This record gives sequence, structure tokens and C-alpha cells, in this order.
Amino acid sequence: MAEFLGQFILTLAIVVTGMLLLLVVRLFLGWSYVCDRLLREKIFYEETGWYDGQYWTKPAEDLVREQLIGTYEVQPILKRLRGSLLLLGVSLLVETGAWLSLLPH
Repeated sequence: MAEFLGQFILTLAIVVTGMLLLLVVRLFLGWSYVCDRLLREKIFYEETGWYDGQYWTKPAEDLVREQLIGTYEVQPILKRLRGSLLLLGVSLLVETGAWLSLLPH
């Protein structure tokens, strides 16, 4: 009975860690997109659809301001998210290994 309880608890931990991992991946991808747009000199934008997009070149003042924002505000967020992804990935591997060790042979 205790073996099944351990498997159940580890299963819940794996599910929760997996969901957190997906959430952090989504956050990381969103912030990466924001950072990419802030650091680029030319921005692609769509007017009415995918077929008629154009590039817009940022004015010098806007470019400097947005590069500062990207460097000093967004990149630290990305660094923390990378650390969280690493921690969650290792946790998921450890939990999965522990779960597999409890399986009957």
C-alpha cells in the first residue's frame, strides 16, 4: 500500500512539474520575442495580413532607449527564466527516475 502511495505522490509531482515547465517555457518564449523586438534595429510588421508586411526602421533615440530596456530589464528576466527551466527540467528527471524506481520489477 505504501508503494502505491509513493507512486501516486510522485505521479502528482511529475504532473505538476510538467505543467510548471510548460508554463515557464511559454513565458520564456514570450519574453524572448519581446527582447528580440526591442533589440532589433528594423521591425517587421503586418498591415492587414501575412502577405503585405513591411519593415520599419526605428529612429535612433527609440533604438537606444529600447536597447537599454531590452538589456537591463528584459534580459535579466530571461536569465531567471532559463534558470527556472533548468531547475524544473532537472526536477522532472529526478522525479521520473524516482517514479521508475518504485515500479514493480
